[in-house]
Amino acid sequence: MGPESIVRIGRDGAVLLAERGRVTVSGSADTGILVAVVAENESGSPDWRLDLAVSAQGRVESGELVEDGTTWTIQAQTGLIASQIDTQFVDVESDRAVTVRSSAAGPNVPMTFRIVGRTS
Repeated sequence: MGPESIVRIGRDGAVLLAERGRVTVSGSADTGILVAVVAENESGSPDWRLDLAVSAQGRVESGELVEDGTTWTIQAQTGLIASQIDTQFVDVESDRAVTVRSSAAGPNVPMTFRIVGRTS
């Protein structure tokens, strides 16, 4: 995907425009918080686009990212986000909040990312 991508998120079909270095979020999820992540891998490229549905307790319920035809899925059982989450807004930076697994052969990619979300 290019530096500007429109991503469809959530069960209500909300859309967001995600640009390099910036995240815009709209919509809500039944599980509580909808988040979208724009980040880079350790080599500094490419741009990643990642949708996550996060419960009010801060655990990743589901999500995936697609880059260069490879789908990376979130392992929800490892997706605890260690952060204080208030009822209005969450702003987290972490390199350990989720584990991603690739659909292609090769090593899993460590990610550093920023999470921005709103409660429903």
